[in-house]
Amino acid sequence: MTSRVRALGFGGAVKALVAFELAVIAVSAIAIVARFPVFALVDERAHYSYVQVVSEQQRLPVLARDRTSAVVQAVGEGVYPRRSRQEPAHQSGLAAFSYEAFQPPAYYLTAAPLFALLPDYRDKVRVLRAFDALLLACALLLLWRLAREIAGPRALALFAFALTAMMWPGVVVRSVTISNAALEMVAAPAVILLLWRAHARGDGRLLVAGGAALGAALLTRLTLAALAPVLIVVAALAVRSRGRRALPASAAALALPVLMLVPWLAFNLDHFHALTAERVVRRMQEPLLNPTRRLYGLGDLAHGLRILLRGVLPEEWWVEYLSTPKRLLSEVFGALFLLGPLVFGWVAPAADRRRLFGFLVAPGLVVVAGLVYALVAANWAAFLLPRYLYPELGGFCLFAALIWRRLLGERGLVWLSALLAGALAAVWIHLATVHPFAGP
Repeated sequence: MTSRVRALGFGGAVKALVAFELAVIAVSAIAIVARFPVFALVDERAHYSYVQVVSEQQRLPVLARDRTSAVVQAVGEGVYPRRSRQEPAHQSGLAAFSYEAFQPPAYYLTAAPLFALLPDYRDKVRVLRAFDALLLACALLLLWRLAREIAGPRALALFAFALTAMMWPGVVVRSVTISNAALEMVAAPAVILLLWRAHARGDGRLLVAGGAALGAALLTRLTLAALAPVLIVVAALAVRSRGRRALPASAAALALPVLMLVPWLAFNLDHFHALTAERVVRRMQEPLLNPTRRLYGLGDLAHGLRILLRGVLPEEWWVEYLSTPKRLLSEVFGALFLLGPLVFGWVAPAADRRRLFGFLVAPGLVVVAGLVYALVAANWAAFLLPRYLYPELGGFCLFAALIWRRLLGERGLVWLSALLAGALAAVWIHLATVHPFAGP
């Protein structure tokens, strides 16, 4: 009886911890919807402009042709409903254009009907941010479902640990301010969950659904191609285990993402004479991001990887990293949080090690490899930022939770999660006193 009471007490404590974490995420998301500067520093105005063109003109914007509208400029300048101080045609530089128009269209097509709900263009910002907050809630639900799929009735402690990463101010700000990152956070766990179930159950229909989900993910952002190897391996394993019976489902799952991309790729071919607008993007952004045309090399890689460890805070609050102790603390924490589970990954059960690594770890490593390639081989440092790892972070944290549970036990994992959650709540309280930088 005593052990049962203790177990019930421990279960209640874990539920209370999860409730606390979800409350912190919810309160911070609501605050960002209502109070965060308009527009946020990281491209929120350009994403808003993309949604405006889709909603009001029923077409996709064209990179380097569509300018930011006068009303969007007025909102960004804080003078709306008065006119912008400058006519769009008289402005120059990257900010004068709808420079996110190279992005795949899924998020913007989804958000466009909401843009039309209210007439006030400043209120439209809050509507879109509220939509993004709802997408973040969906991402958390999918993360919970993935935890249940992996750990069954013992999933709550794993979920509590994964939520400590979802509490990061960087994750919440990037997920709630207007951008396709909001849909990314939903797409990544959806793909992993469907493919995990397809593999575990040998279900061809789930495999096809996973292929469709990957297609939707690629139509959200092309960096989610890091999930494609998971689909390829699951499809190959299905054929190996079930033979010819699995061929139709596997072929359909692999073909769907390509077929779903065809209309957007055709749009790019028509307007840019290439499958993507990469050359136009570089021509527009390089004068701002690399004005001296510096050639990056292996010597820059160490600094770039250190930047990837600063993902706890969004760029709007990177002023905090001007403090050397805070910057070092963030980098040490990032290294322990991300690299610790990899170092101790050998403690995972041998029977599950490959599956856990393939589904939960490999996508993030593919993203890092892509960022390194972009820096060293393509001489393009624009993507060497921690926010590009956020969509894969939840799955990786479930892997990390399994590792820490093997090392520390169930109670140790919960104590670690509680410590991290308390520290992150304190970070949020501190950031409430620091005004975030706004975009141009």
